[in-house]
Formats: sequence, structure tokens, C-alpha cells
Amino acid sequence: MTTRTRNGAACLVASLLTFGALPAAADAVVLFFQDLEGVYSNTWMGTLVGKDPGVSANVHVVAEGKLPFDGTMKLACDVGNYASEWTYVDPNGFTSDIVPPNVIVKARDVFC
Repeated sequence: MTTRTRNGAACLVASLLTFGALPAAADAVVLFFQDLEGVYSNTWMGTLVGKDPGVSANVHVVAEGKLPFDGTMKLACDVGNYASEWTYVDPNGFTSDIVPPNVIVKARDVFC
């Protein structure tokens, strides 16, 4: 869980984890807090769903806030290869184009 209190993000994340709207608290990691226009924001969370050690990691990414997102990406973890690809994106939500680069960088740091 995060201690960030900007715009009430800590309360929002705690509530979402408690009521099951995000992955289990033990597995979910806050990847990025994104300020949007005005009072709006997105909290980007990631959960490791599979890993080939040293080669790749599959990460389920969820954003809660103004621009909800749900998808799974495969990260290349081998040295010098920073590729990623989306293996699933919820067809009823936003496309992967809204995912900030900071989310992918942090996911690689945490899960690779």
C-alpha cells in the first residue's frame, strides 16, 4: 500500500484494494500516480501474473480514476532489451495508448 496522500490517492487505493476492485493487496504494486487535468488523476497498479526469470514478465496493469484501464503486458527483461507488448487490453475500455511510459519503466524495475 502507498503512503501518498496527494489528491486522496492513499484513501482511494486503500478502498479499491479493500473492496476488491484492484488485485489483491499482497500482490498489487502502485506503479505510478498520474495527475490529470483539474482535480482528476489515475492510480496505476501492477500485479505479476507470470515470469520467465531473466527473460520476461507478464504484468496485469489496472488504472483507476478518470481514465480506467485494464490490460496485460509482456515485458522483455533480458539486459539491453526493453521491449514490451500488450497481450490483452479490455475491449470495453481505453486502448494501451493512454498508458504513461512511467508505468512501463516502473513495472520493469519492479517485476524483472
